[in-house]
Amino acid sequence: MTDDALRQISADLLLTLVFGAAFLVLFALHRWDLRRRRQRVAAIKASGELGPNGAAVAAVVEAAARLDAATARDLAAGRRLAFEWDPRLEKVPKVARAARDRAFASERDDVARAAAEMARDAAAAALAVVDVDPRVRLEAAECAAETAGALVAVERIPAAEFRMLTRAWRTVVGPLGVAPRREA
Repeated sequence: MTDDALRQISADLLLTLVFGAAFLVLFALHRWDLRRRRQRVAAIKASGELGPNGAAVAAVVEAAARLDAATARDLAAGRRLAFEWDPRLEKVPKVARAARDRAFASERDDVARAAAEMARDAAAAALAVVDVDPRVRLEAAECAAETAGALVAVERIPAAEFRMLTRAWRTVVGPLGVAPRREA
């Protein structure tokens, strides 16, 4: 091998090592941030500080803890109707996924994520002892999570998305006590 070939291999190897090290640093920062967010969400759940609409979120969590089989079936059907979900599809429609992301699933708002987790956990615990289809159980729990997350994020999500995320809950369980923001 010539000197030029060895220099080129050394340069390529150095560049590969630099990119690899940069990737590892970014991966470590990402893992640290996820851990920090999980700890923050756990602290918010423990304290119950859910922002200005905390009372409405607490009411949703309380109602989710009292769900029965008939209500769960109605919530699942109402959620599919609110999302205009094609029965042939397994995946949640794109419009609904985008609304969820803006409300709480993007993990930008730890308070909304904590509220959603509290409602999902309460509904799942209530429906764990009820004889209901697992898919209905999951959809009812997600409906509770979407409602709680939307209540926390009501000021930063469009009114149409708020209504879509909370429609099934408002129809089946009752009013939320929080109105969507006014859009100019």
